[in-house]
Amino acid sequence: MLGALAGALAALALSSGFWKPSGLVGLAREASDSVALVWFHEESGYTGSGTAFAIDDEGRFLTCAHVVGDRREVTLAVPSPEGERNVTARVIARDPELDAALLEAKGLDLRPARLSRAADVRPGEEVLFAGFPLGYTVQADLLPSVNVGHVSSLPRWKVSAGGPRIPIIQIDALVSLGNSGSPLYRASTGEVIGMLKSHIHVPGLVGSGEGVLDIVQSIPPELAGRAGIGVALPADSLRAFLARNGAKP
Repeated sequence: MLGALAGALAALALSSGFWKPSGLVGLAREASDSVALVWFHEESGYTGSGTAFAIDDEGRFLTCAHVVGDRREVTLAVPSPEGERNVTARVIARDPELDAALLEAKGLDLRPARLSRAADVRPGEEVLFAGFPLGYTVQADLLPSVNVGHVSSLPRWKVSAGGPRIPIIQIDALVSLGNSGSPLYRASTGEVIGMLKSHIHVPGLVGSGEGVLDIVQSIPPELAGRAGIGVALPADSLRAFLARNGAKP
């Protein structure tokens, strides 16, 4: 009797999506198959980097506008049996106030992420993200890293200097500089509810009246290793950005 009841409850949990065997492990694999390293090299010797994720089968990717800056092209890199594969990506749209950019690249067969509606996100929800923290600076192999955390808060913040306050998703997981552009997944459904933008290292700086990006960039390098507050742009804002630029997730 008890065994039958337990079996029925397990079947119900599986069918409803509330529980999956090795759910986080499977989601981590899916997330890793959706992301690419964004990088570029300048004559000064500086190599910039961030993360982008596939949104469709037509070679389009989302990342942060501050990752690509004012460039028309960047490079996307993904792991391959030979070590890594690099392709050129065109920047086809950007919104500096939102801090989102749309890229197009051919030749990468990545798994498109599923953008969810973020309006029903709640504090306490478990989340997962994949990306390339610190880019090439500390990694011998090009492999995405996966982090797990929880939604901490859903405030409205300024995410760019002079821009309006918009809804953001605050998380408690460790976010590194190269994670800008990483997709933020809801662990229970595997859908993307946001895109990581930045992190705040020093408590109290948020109230300074500056944009979040400006605050992050003004932090001394010696503080860059400290864990801080993760900030993600919600999927609803990303959907609106894509719609304005003729793209459907």
